[in-house]
Amino acid sequence: MESLGDVLRERNLTRQIVLVLIDGNTFPLFRHKTNFNYNLVLIGSEEQKNLLHSRRPTGELLDLVSAQVPISYLSPYETRAPVTGSRFFGREHEISRIQANPDTNHAILGIHRIGKTSLLRETERILLEQEASTRVVYLECSDLLSTDDYIREVVRKLNPRELPRLELQKYVFFFPNFLERMRKQFKAKIIFLLDEIDNLVIMQRGDWELFRMLRASSNKGACQYIIAGFREAIRGQYMFDSPFYNFTQEIRLNEFTRQQARSLIVTPMVNLRVRFKNEEEVISRIYEETAGHPNLLQVTNQRILADIESGMFVTLFYGVLEPEAGILTYSNAGHPPPYLFSPDGNPDAIALPDSGMPLGVSDEASWQQAVQEIPPGAMLLLYTDGVIDAQNPFGEFLGEEGMLNIIQTRIGQSAVSVQETLLATLGDFAGAEPQVDDITLMTIIREKGSGTLK
Repeated sequence: MESLGDVLRERNLTRQIVLVLIDGNTFPLFRHKTNFNYNLVLIGSEEQKNLLHSRRPTGELLDLVSAQVPISYLSPYETRAPVTGSRFFGREHEISRIQANPDTNHAILGIHRIGKTSLLRETERILLEQEASTRVVYLECSDLLSTDDYIREVVRKLNPRELPRLELQKYVFFFPNFLERMRKQFKAKIIFLLDEIDNLVIMQRGDWELFRMLRASSNKGACQYIIAGFREAIRGQYMFDSPFYNFTQEIRLNEFTRQQARSLIVTPMVNLRVRFKNEEEVISRIYEETAGHPNLLQVTNQRILADIESGMFVTLFYGVLEPEAGILTYSNAGHPPPYLFSPDGNPDAIALPDSGMPLGVSDEASWQQAVQEIPPGAMLLLYTDGVIDAQNPFGEFLGEEGMLNIIQTRIGQSAVSVQETLLATLGDFAGAEPQVDDITLMTIIREKGSGTLK
């Protein structure tokens, strides 16, 4: 493990989750795994085989990762940096507007930490993903306080070999020609993403030399500009003497709607195997306290995960079955309740009650033992919450009622038939929607004549 740690440091992988494939059993290595190796996920031969043949490989791999890596380390929430890709939420409409108008300049406007940089970076990612030959230049403009600073940075990014020429020519002649030559070289319009542009606007006000050149390059079709800013950028949109006037389409970023906030709260949590018991109530409370501000939503969710990690627990159902007598002695620590279906056709199934709280909630917890007889002809169903939490493409959950309705249509058939019907119907319900929790179930039927269990 020490040698493996050295390799991670050498390859700068200490801040990433690393999957280590082991030829054999991983158990001997776990006792050598320390807090310094928390980003390592050990996957043995048997686990690798199961992943290859699994019906839900993504979910099963996440099970392995979440069992070995702290949940706070897996958190997708980011409070201090822009987010892109699977961590980007809630600005799909703005992205669509930018994509639908490739010949238009855009101004992304909004207060601090509202998501302007994330939107720019996500736009950059999508543009480069859709067309590899697209030339996209992202510039953080807060430190570019003069025409000289800006032009040097653009030349450095597009063709640094031409930097010496800046000393020989005036910017007003060199820069427009440079941009046109770069457009011809790349055989496409250059897309500039100008972030935090306010300070540059302040320094240019009154002269506007740089922005007049930018406007000219856009009018000639050499460049497209997508800028992001706050007060000064907003003000420039309405000043008649500003090159910004009538130059860009305004994209005003507001706080998230409740639906956007819901997506940001629920989707990452579900992927981490976290579900809220009173989901809508929790979402409403978070939305009210954050007013839908994206950064505050991220902060709140990160704190929730930290609290969850400090109070992790496990549900467990433990039972001992006497086949001849049909007696089940069990203890249920917060696990979804098993259901007993009557042999006389009564549609109301009996839920076996809990006998204590989940494991890990309290050091002083205790669990009671319960006894349940399974009458001849009756059926017992045990399942994990992945069954009732199965979700279809519309975001709807199967739920206990949906599960019980499926079972009721197969009362009187064999245990195997009931199980196959439930799994098949579950597959039809979920469709192509990936399931993030394990789906496990067991059906036990006590035959009427012999009383044996199957």
